[in-house]
Amino acid sequence: MATFIVDLGFAAAAKQLYAPQALSTTTTTSSVDMAEATGPLCLVADVGAVSGTATPQVAIQLQDSPDDSTYTNIADGTMTLLTANASSLVFSLPIRQTTGRYIKAVMTVSGSNPSFTMGLFLIAQRHIGGSGGGSDLWPQNS
Repeated sequence: MATFIVDLGFAAAAKQLYAPQALSTTTTTSSVDMAEATGPLCLVADVGAVSGTATPQVAIQLQDSPDDSTYTNIADGTMTLLTANASSLVFSLPIRQTTGRYIKAVMTVSGSNPSFTMGLFLIAQRHIGGSGGGSDLWPQNS
């Protein structure tokens, strides 16, 4: 079954991890419940203004948990935004697999007087139907 762009609101599970605002210190987001999602995730970082000296940087590490209590790092859930050259851009990171229902992000900020105006979002295919619904749209490597 094909999924058309008009189906996006129904077919996608999107969650906001970090509301667009200034980030200047290391921050851990609140968790989001991705129970309605199936298959791989995509982390989207929407970056506006970036300022600071000595190479402002933010490293984002996604973590997951089955019970919203104990969190572990997601192996391919790391993104680093390096310098002021990253301003006014949208970055995305596909994440092949998570084992936990709950996701949060640890954003480690470094540099002298760094500030990133940014937001973080997770997008995944919505679980549709009864048990085993949905499909895995991840490209297969031959």
